[in-house]
Amino acid sequence: MSKKKPAKKKAAKKTRAASATRRKTTKYRPSTGRPKTLTEASDTIQLKPIYVLIERAIADMQALPQNEGRDSTLRQLQTCALAFADICDPNTPGGCGPSMEFPRN
Repeated sequence: MSKKKPAKKKAAKKTRAASATRRKTTKYRPSTGRPKTLTEASDTIQLKPIYVLIERAIADMQALPQNEGRDSTLRQLQTCALAFADICDPNTPGGCGPSMEFPRN
């Protein structure tokens, strides 16, 4: 019988080093401070953009099929449009007139 050689110990497998965590990119921030918002940038309060959105929503809602929720929403939006018309009526004292702007001061 032949003698068996003692089994060689297997070399331990080297573990691969874990990859480094990914760095998050930093946002560029100017040294001038935070940016001004639209209301800070202008000297007036503008109602026309709101009025335009209401009118657009009314037109879009009228294109939808009729149901109770749509009809209720449409009535409320039309009430808002009438309220804007009252606010910006040139004959209303202290109103914003056709420009739909109020001075900030």
